[in-house]
Amino acid sequence: MPVGQVANLKTMIAHIETGGYGTGDLIFAGNADVDTTEVSISDEHMRITSAGDVGIGTTSPIGKFNIEQGMTNYSESFISPHLLLSTTDVVDAIGFVGIGYESSIADYYGWTSGALRSSGGLSDFVWKFHSYSDSGDERMRILSTGEVGIGTTTPNTKLEVNGIIKTTPRASATCDAGSEGGIYYDSDDNNFYGCNSTDWVQLNN
Repeated sequence: MPVGQVANLKTMIAHIETGGYGTGDLIFAGNADVDTTEVSISDEHMRITSAGDVGIGTTSPIGKFNIEQGMTNYSESFISPHLLLSTTDVVDAIGFVGIGYESSIADYYGWTSGALRSSGGLSDFVWKFHSYSDSGDERMRILSTGEVGIGTTTPNTKLEVNGIIKTTPRASATCDAGSEGGIYYDSDDNNFYGCNSTDWVQLNN
């Protein structure tokens, strides 16, 4: 039995030696079979390495927290995602479930992103920038209906930008069926052109 093992037939916490002087990893194992077989090392589900990295579904985590499992079916992506953030309550309009990305040792610097509940179980997905601010400033939003807003929280079209949109000037571009509806700014004659699937048509006549 591994050193430090505490077993109760179907579950186990054990220390696995991986180096000298007793250094090693802490593993958590469980056997869910409804029979008389007992838990073993091969039933490992989670590991904390001697370096402090945590792995779920992997014995060699990369980074402080590593989750590994097979790809899920895209048509059933909510059934068994690699990571699910859930909520215990329902708050319309201001209820937020998300992740924070801290970029400073000081509080409230960085980014947050997540689902902002509207009502009836629906939600928008938002990205917020924080500069010494707990509430932050929203930078982009995808509505539950698919509209994308940059600089606006209420986009009315598939893409609405509150600000200037820039296209990098270029001397030429290919117009075909794949680029139909595309726009480019010609750096030679300083005009905008739109692609109709076969030809570029000057837009600013």
